[in-house]
Amino acid sequence: SYKYHCSFDEAQQILIVKRDAERFCRRFTAIKGMKLDKVRIYEYCEENDIRESYGDYLRALVDLGYDLNDTKNLFPKNFRRMHDIRIREWDSEKAKKEKKAREKFNRQFKKAAEKYRRFELEDGTLCIVIPKNVNDLKKEGDKLDHCVGKMGYDQKMIDGESFIAFVRNVDTPKEPYVTVEYGIKEKQILQIYGIHDSKPKKEVIAWAKKWGKMVKNELKKEKVV
Repeated sequence: SYKYHCSFDEAQQILIVKRDAERFCRRFTAIKGMKLDKVRIYEYCEENDIRESYGDYLRALVDLGYDLNDTKNLFPKNFRRMHDIRIREWDSEKAKKEKKAREKFNRQFKKAAEKYRRFELEDGTLCIVIPKNVNDLKKEGDKLDHCVGKMGYDQKMIDGESFIAFVRNVDTPKEPYVTVEYGIKEKQILQIYGIHDSKPKKEVIAWAKKWGKMVKNELKKEKVV
């Protein structure tokens, strides 16, 4: 009562509001650790009935770098309008960042794949084709209905753990047929699958193993671990 210059009942009510405001603001992880007027945030959300949408609005402000000490940002007069503007702006920035991240990832993949281009081979009726980009993996997986375009095989190529090679018919080198994963550390074929994760023909497996031995010999020469 002395601190707030009010009656005991009024002071007790102030403490209750402060407690409720602290609890309420815990849901807003975007402002964790910031020194903001939590009571005012709590009351603003209650007055405008925006308890759920305010969290997304705050996250957008933080990610976009807006000053939360500016009351025009934290407590806009027309919340619905500003919420929609900032969310659209946030979505646009996220899309740009995601595009840049994809482009960077694809550049890393192309650089990694180039190292394995020397293992491409044409022998008899079959050939080995190394994917040129991430989209090549996706097309292979979609066409053969297996997971090579997913499950992080592109990242494993970038990290140098293994690489993907396509076994194709010489007459139709662009048509997915059989997919191989070759382990760098193991120096051997880890997986070999046809459509729907089926086991390829014996002669195809034998041909791929022969190719795998050639790769192993080359890797040994280079002392690749």
